[in-house]
Amino acid sequence: MNEMTQAKVTIKLAFVGTIPYGSPEMLRLYNTQLRRNLELLKWVKIVDKYYNPRTAKDVDPSLPYVKIWFGMETALNVYSEKYLMCVNSISKVVRKDTAYEIFMKARTDSTRMKANLRTLIQERIAKKIILTEYNNKFYRICDVDFEKNPTSTFERTKKDGTKEELTYIDYFKDQYGRE
Repeated sequence: MNEMTQAKVTIKLAFVGTIPYGSPEMLRLYNTQLRRNLELLKWVKIVDKYYNPRTAKDVDPSLPYVKIWFGMETALNVYSEKYLMCVNSISKVVRKDTAYEIFMKARTDSTRMKANLRTLIQERIAKKIILTEYNNKFYRICDVDFEKNPTSTFERTKKDGTKEELTYIDYFKDQYGRE
């Protein structure tokens, strides 16, 4: 059943042959299965590397917003007529402070430094990569629209193809169960 259109879907499979040992297609299948396994374990993919957010460690008690995520980078290939999987352990430094906390710090600093608040916010958050707590995904912030707020609306296409006006508050409630 197609979730978007609710139409019945028929899938037909046809046997076309076997994949020989050492074939590039076999490597692709192994790599795909490895990625699926890591995703089932709730590891987070960042570019082509996987990180386990549950093993994150604080860098230093004096830096509570900075954590190290540990992960791995894998490569599978044929070497001397046998499969060889190379696994490198890797780490990534991740800031855990929220956009709200960054905004509040910029507000305090703008008063103290007699600086323009919007300029400080743009410098501190625009063109940065952030991690969202509600889904552990990374996003790049392109720009900050100071004319919008949580009660502003936008148009969204629903699964059935119809369009609806939605506030950002309602979107987060519906999508992530968060306010």
